Amino acid sequence: MAPLPLTSTRTLITKEGEFDLDFVKEAAQDEVKPHPGKYHIVAIIYHTYYHILACVGFYHLFYLKWQSLLWVIFYHYCAILGNGVCVHRLYSHRAFKATVPLRILLLFMYAIANGITAFTWSRDHRVHHKYSDTDADPHNAKRGLFYSHFGWLLLHKHPEVINKGKNINLDDLYNDPILMFHHRHYTLIRFITCIVIPIFVPTYFWGEYWLYAWTAGHGLVQVFTSHCVYTVNSLSHK
Repeated sequence: MAPLPLTSTRTLITKEGEFDLDFVKEAAQDEVKPHPGKYHIVAIIYHTYYHILACVGFYHLFYLKWQSLLWVIFYHYCAILGNGVCVHRLYSHRAFKATVPLRILLLFMYAIANGITAFTWSRDHRVHHKYSDTDADPHNAKRGLFYSHFGWLLLHKHPEVINKGKNINLDDLYNDPILMFHHRHYTLIRFITCIVIPIFVPTYFWGEYWLYAWTAGHGLVQVFTSHCVYTVNSLSHK
């Protein structure tokens, strides 16, 4: 089967995960009702902390050694590839096949951004494509630019996202032992990729001040990478 054009609405995922055109047409006729989800207090505290840390990290960019500046750019690029190539093209859309070493590397790169697990990201993205711009869409663009970009992260999931997500075929994800290992041990993995490595490498190999490595190599890379990814849901969708 020839690949679908990039402009096609029916994104190829799995037979069960294709765009649900009838549901979306019906939902498009409904007015956008208030989001029933409550504010996610833990998420609000988490993102507030990291955005403050990222602002400090941006200030510290001007004090970094040149090796550290290159490291920050490199680590950010790795995280972007982890999001775009790993969870998006590989696991959400199955756009290509990857060997075991490549899957391990891509999952490692994805964890740099310190987001949700790759399994959860892929599941939610399939829900997004099947029920795009409806209440079942995790970042429903009909709720505004801020909501689709960042606001949806500060609320508990809409009930429709959870309900419709139960109907998505995830057999290929469950049958991937590497992905499931990553899912089960994600807390440890992202601790290593998000905190240990970005601080240890600059401070040990070229004597960077640990605070600069913490704020710029960890905080700024995570937040900047995340917002680059969010633009796909918000600005590009808009």
